[in-house]
Amino acid sequence: MIDYGQAFQRAADQTRLMLFSPFSLPKWFALALPAWLAGFLVGDMGGNLNFNTGSDYSPRGQAMAQQALDFITRQSLFFWLLVLALIALLACLFSLLMVFLGARGQFLLFDNTLHNRDAIKEPWKRYARPANEFTLWFYSLQLLSLILMFGFFALALAAFWPYLLSQQLPPTTFWLPWLLGFLALLLSFLPLSIFLFILRDFAVPLMARHSLTMPQALGRIWRLFRRHWLDFIVYTLIRTLMGFAFYIYALLAGCLTCCLGFFPYLNSVVTLPYHIFRQTFVIDCLHRLDPDSPLWPEHKFPPPLT
Repeated sequence: MIDYGQAFQRAADQTRLMLFSPFSLPKWFALALPAWLAGFLVGDMGGNLNFNTGSDYSPRGQAMAQQALDFITRQSLFFWLLVLALIALLACLFSLLMVFLGARGQFLLFDNTLHNRDAIKEPWKRYARPANEFTLWFYSLQLLSLILMFGFFALALAAFWPYLLSQQLPPTTFWLPWLLGFLALLLSFLPLSIFLFILRDFAVPLMARHSLTMPQALGRIWRLFRRHWLDFIVYTLIRTLMGFAFYIYALLAGCLTCCLGFFPYLNSVVTLPYHIFRQTFVIDCLHRLDPDSPLWPEHKFPPPLT
């Protein structure tokens, strides 16, 4: 079993060394860029928080809803299926851009954390090939989920279209199976999400440090999982709790900076200690899972633990 206490201690020491010994504001802004880009792989792009406190049930709101429904029903089903297909295409293209930038950011964040530096241009070029390969694999898996989601919506729209035209609510026996199907679809995404999470955390260090291809990295991860499956479960739970802690930290940081910390990129600047801590924790855990293929350079901090 991994000694997570030592992994946390090493992550804290590396974070202190990189960001506060000594403190350098230009270094913070440079390291925040890959941290911000890396967040695109999980949808953490920053921005303002919006809260909806209620719905408009006034006569004016009801009239606007009726006008919207009338506009929808005036168009044909084929028209709305084309609109849905266009939205799906735009979502796929946007997702590809996010994965491409996120993969580059993930490789840059790993390299800078490993070597305690703030380089951008040189590792961007050096990791272009593995980052592009990672993008292809990661995006292909994401694309599968997008196709399933929009396909479900298209079928649901076709099934509910007669009720929209008549402006009547379908019976419970009609919409309940669709609701259950939608919940089942969401639950089916859970194993895929966990797999993408492990892929992001472990495949990038293996590909970057040992010049592995994605199939080779997947093979290495599978062998580690068979030997340390309990560690993988504990690791996933710990990283999930770290994710919850991050959102609380980001919310507090945004409030304490007069909402500046809610803006894209600036949120990565004010939460940079977490990103360095997280990346160091990931590197150290993988280092302990696979001691035959060490990640930490022997001449760099931190030294091998005994």
